[in-house]
Amino acid sequence: VGSVIGQFSDFKRQLIKKTGFDGMLELKSWQKISLKYSAYLMDRVDVDSSIINLEGQGVIELRDQH
Repeated sequence: VGSVIGQFSDFKRQLIKKTGFDGMLELKSWQKISLKYSAYLMDRVDVDSSIINLEGQGVIELRDQH
C-alpha cells in the first residue's frame, strides 16, 4: 500500500484529504516487513474498540489521525 500511495499525484493526494483519509498518506513503504509480526499485530486488533491489545505489553489506541 505504501509504495502505491508514494506514486500518487498531488491531485490524488488532495482527493484523499477531502475524503478524510489523510492518515493513509503517511503510510511508508516497508519492503521487508515480517509476515509473522504483521499477523501478530492484526490478530490483536479490536475493531469495535479501536485498539491493538499487545497483551502484557499494553494497549495502543487507534485514532482518526492514525
